[in-house]
Amino acid sequence: MNHFIQRLWSPRPNSATSRSRGLYTRRIRLEPLEDRRLLATFVVQNTNNSGAGSLRQAILDANARTGADTIVFNIPTTDANFVDVDSGLPGGDTEPDVFVIRVTSALSALGSGSTSNNAVIVDGRTQTAFGGDTNPFGPEIVIDGNGISASAFTVLTRNTAVYGLNIQRFGGYGVRISDASDVIVAGNYIGTDATASSARGNSGDGIFVDGLNGSNARIGGASLADRNVISGNGGKGIEIMSWGAIVAGNRIGTDASGMFAIGNASDGVFVAAPNARIGGATLAERNVISGNAGNGIHLINSTPYESVVAGNLIGTDATGTFTIGNDQNGVLIRGRSIRVGRDGLGADDAGEVNVISGNGLDGVRISEAHHADDNRVAGNYIGTNLVGAALGNGGDGVHIDGFAQQNIIGGPSASLGNKIAFNGGSGVVVVGNLARNNTIRGNAIHDNGGLGIDLGDDGVTPNDQGLSFPNEAQDFPILYVTYISGATLTVMGTLTTDLDGTHTIEFFANTEVDPSGHGEGEVFLGTTTVALSRGTTVAFSKTLTGDFSTRRVISATATSQYGDTSEFSSQPTGVIIDDADAGFMTVGNWAQYAEGFVGRGGTFRYAQDHGGSDVAAWSFDVEPGLYQVAATWAETPFLSPQSLFSVLDGESPRGFARLNQQAAPDTFNDEGSAWEDFGGVYNILGNTLRIELTAQGADGRYVVADAIRIARVGDLPSGAVMQVFEGTQVVPLNTSASVSFGSIEHNRPQTKTFTVINSGTAELSFFQGVSAPTGFTVAAQLGKGSLNPGESTTFSVRLDGLVPGAYSGRVFVVPESPYSFAVTGTVLPTQLIDDGDAGFGTTNIWGTAAILLGWELDYRFSRNITGQDIATWTFDVAPGQYRPIPRLGHLVRGQRLF
Repeated sequence: MNHFIQRLWSPRPNSATSRSRGLYTRRIRLEPLEDRRLLATFVVQNTNNSGAGSLRQAILDANARTGADTIVFNIPTTDANFVDVDSGLPGGDTEPDVFVIRVTSALSALGSGSTSNNAVIVDGRTQTAFGGDTNPFGPEIVIDGNGISASAFTVLTRNTAVYGLNIQRFGGYGVRISDASDVIVAGNYIGTDATASSARGNSGDGIFVDGLNGSNARIGGASLADRNVISGNGGKGIEIMSWGAIVAGNRIGTDASGMFAIGNASDGVFVAAPNARIGGATLAERNVISGNAGNGIHLINSTPYESVVAGNLIGTDATGTFTIGNDQNGVLIRGRSIRVGRDGLGADDAGEVNVISGNGLDGVRISEAHHADDNRVAGNYIGTNLVGAALGNGGDGVHIDGFAQQNIIGGPSASLGNKIAFNGGSGVVVVGNLARNNTIRGNAIHDNGGLGIDLGDDGVTPNDQGLSFPNEAQDFPILYVTYISGATLTVMGTLTTDLDGTHTIEFFANTEVDPSGHGEGEVFLGTTTVALSRGTTVAFSKTLTGDFSTRRVISATATSQYGDTSEFSSQPTGVIIDDADAGFMTVGNWAQYAEGFVGRGGTFRYAQDHGGSDVAAWSFDVEPGLYQVAATWAETPFLSPQSLFSVLDGESPRGFARLNQQAAPDTFNDEGSAWEDFGGVYNILGNTLRIELTAQGADGRYVVADAIRIARVGDLPSGAVMQVFEGTQVVPLNTSASVSFGSIEHNRPQTKTFTVINSGTAELSFFQGVSAPTGFTVAAQLGKGSLNPGESTTFSVRLDGLVPGAYSGRVFVVPESPYSFAVTGTVLPTQLIDDGDAGFGTTNIWGTAAILLGWELDYRFSRNITGQDIATWTFDVAPGQYRPIPRLGHLVRGQRLF
């Protein structure tokens, strides 16, 4: 029969104030039991290093028994090592406070192996229950290693727990959990004195968790009683090498109040295992991880299991208001699938926000490893305190380098966006040519020492850098219009890219212009999307709403469908030439209107249609590049609805726009005027951009020449670029939009002539001639075999009209890279009017016969006695040569008409 041995030394009832020295001993009882193991309790009743009643003996006894055991503390206040620790502290006294157990050699490990069931619970909180709260600043039980080369507690068995102890001055770890699962370490001071006001560090880590067979360690918890203070240690505060650990509600690197630093000599928390959780979604689970000599949190993980860092104060005090910075990074990530901050699922999102501020280097660094991928940093304060005031990190807000890919900083909504501000370096940095597909969206980035977003960590990166660059050198948008009217913003710009597909453009409002000339992103406004192919430029326009009373500086970023985010855009600028400025001139018969301050500057010029001989011109001195063009005028009903503006690169045409001057310009407002955009982006190779307005009004109407505004929106694309015009209309290439030949009559072909311009920076070669689809013929081939930059040539395409029907297809112009455009046209059948159809008529006397003769088995007839009987067929036709073909009936001799 097994026996349960219960040893209980029960003191005379006392209190913390009476500090009674009485001690009674209860006799030993033997209780016969069945063949089963019950929980045993072993009592520590003195501070001796060994022997009966000592902690060492209690551990030996617990380990010797199979099954779970509890070690409790009932040490009387008469013990010789009941000493004062708080006499020098505010609120302290000279009375004894704690019981100091001085360990002179290594204690036995708790438990006997990871697969055994003899868990040991060491509960220092029982001393408080026994003798009262003699130490209002912390635990009553101090385990002092006095520098011995050992760890205080080594845990080998699952379900073991260490509660309510002050563990200090061991040459190894404070607590080591080795290959044991579901272990709890809670309510302890590890590495400080018993008041957690000064360091009494262990030489190694405060807590070290390792072992492939161990999991789910819990360090701290969601209640105040579970809070550990893990500070002042010679290694890391906590080191985790076993999966599924939870670290919650602790002070790591600070005193018990969380207001003063007692830093660990390395990282606050180091995790090299998957599925860890540091912090949580509630205020009670918040860790304060500050004042450490290394990183606040350092995570390494090559497996795809997600670890979470949520709801912590990293680098600040416990109020989240003042700095107690970690010497290195707030959070260093060298692993994958790690979430720092919110998950965006809605529930508990607010509690998952980290404050990562005041640290010596970067707020968050995602670095080095081949597997630093698929991490998310969302909804955090990085460089600010909890109310958004400045508390910057010494380096970048977020720094991504090495091989790091597919990381997300922020998210598609404002709730996932981080506040990244007041940092000494840039807001977000991506460096390393293999660091790509890193998404930076929805954040509030402002007032950092460097750029808002810096690809390459080298200042503003010009567009068109090629793919071998951080984030594949995603080009930033070029804004040329940001018009604010009350709570409404109109923003226009262009985007050029080396990456195919849909791009998301995000817009931000800022209080002031960044010194770099490239914006930051103080307030996230919204998004638009554009689709474009590699090497092309697309224009965009977006209307947004918001509070623009103080934030009137607008910026934007672009993110490719692969996740690469650009730097912030430059600030939009435009150049204006008015009709009274240098650079404006007229040819022909133009008058000036200067009455009643109408038009920009109070004047404008006007001319009536005289066959196109009257021309107004605005000439701008420019650098080669891509340009947007807009015009302003004072509208009246007497003006042309199709005023013809031409865009020229020096003397070479680059595009045309027909604008309705009967209506007011309404694309955007800038510099006190309303402007109408020409609707295109123009490649200018030379140093003169010239706009011409030709007086070709409709029905003798007038045209108005007032002011032109241009804005440079990008660099010229490298290589040759082909543009095609049909008359004054731009022909859209490589799209479904088509050039219509309309409807023509049978055997009446129609020909259109097209102009090809090389608006790129390299020679454009035509290795083959133009080809046309069925129903069309190339009437005239290209006039040149190649075009230098700025040169042009023509070709012609004919809708043949040989066979009635509808025709469509693509015309291919084949330079180094094929270009094509769609054409459509209809050939109408031969016109026929029967004697019963509309268009047929008779005068005088005509009869009708229906005797299986004639078209549709009838016809009209007349004896034509007087010559006054006339039948008429009337056709609607275009001018040209026609051949009428009548169909006449005939009679056989003797046949009657009816």
